[in-house]
Amino acid sequence: MSLELEKINCPLCGAEKSELFLKTRDRFNLKGEFKFEIVTCAGCKFTFLNPRPTPESISAFYESEDYQPFLSTQSGLTFWDRIYLTVRSFTLAGKRRKISKLKSSGSILDMGCGTGEFLHEMEQHGWRVEGLEMEKKAAEFARTEYNLSVRTQELQDCDFPDKSFDVITLWHVLEHLYEPKESLKKMRNLLKDDGFILIAVPNISSFDARFYKKNWIALDAPRHLFHFTPETMRAFCKTAGLVIKKFYQLPMDAFFNCLMSERIILKNSAFGKLLSPLYFLRGFSTAKISIFESLRLGRQKKRLGSSILYFVQKQEELS
Repeated sequence: MSLELEKINCPLCGAEKSELFLKTRDRFNLKGEFKFEIVTCAGCKFTFLNPRPTPESISAFYESEDYQPFLSTQSGLTFWDRIYLTVRSFTLAGKRRKISKLKSSGSILDMGCGTGEFLHEMEQHGWRVEGLEMEKKAAEFARTEYNLSVRTQELQDCDFPDKSFDVITLWHVLEHLYEPKESLKKMRNLLKDDGFILIAVPNISSFDARFYKKNWIALDAPRHLFHFTPETMRAFCKTAGLVIKKFYQLPMDAFFNCLMSERIILKNSAFGKLLSPLYFLRGFSTAKISIFESLRLGRQKKRLGSSILYFVQKQEELS
């Protein structure tokens, strides 16, 4: 398949003008040495991929067997793959506990549910679960392995009734969606009036993003179309009639992002195997710095963790 690109205006404010943020390659080299451009809007300062693959051509960039969200369907895992799966299994119960503090039970929709481990965790604790997953192999794994209800269709095409869900979750999914504004508006309609949307996304203003630059794993061009900060996330939510109630960093994500960023550097190093322990130690140390910087700046109401979890609700209607 040829690489088809489209150029867009800023998805947040609509401005045409932007400034180059950096250039980076696809970490799986699925299209060779092509460099993707990530830009920052000259108006609202939102950061996004531009130009980007068309919706019809993006699926080719999810076909690598090394793509972590689908590793449950693979065999012959590497050391780095096992790091990812260990972090994921460690965080499943933590995600459930976060939600249980909001609601003891109810209905939940997981956007981009992958191979279904999170939904399985929630179902085991009494929740009614639904999932959306566009990657057919991952969706089929979730259905056959966990007997989950998983739809392989776009959110806008789903026929769920309005106010169907107590909780909607997006664990590192919003940055993949072509129309974030429209998706948030649709989710608002599907959410019960007292419900919550939980949105976890990488933070482009984090210490590790600044440290690793073009090698930061969470750039993940061209799969990650958008790169959020707390300010731009708040602006996106406002356009959809939503409001952020609270947000905080996800410390385990810092370790994953830093270690996987070191893996990218390692692959491009002539002395990679020889120096791999040093890269591992540097990644571990960088993650700790990122976490501590976030805690320090958090006192000033600036939360700069590697990834951020936002708790979002419907904005109260003005009478």
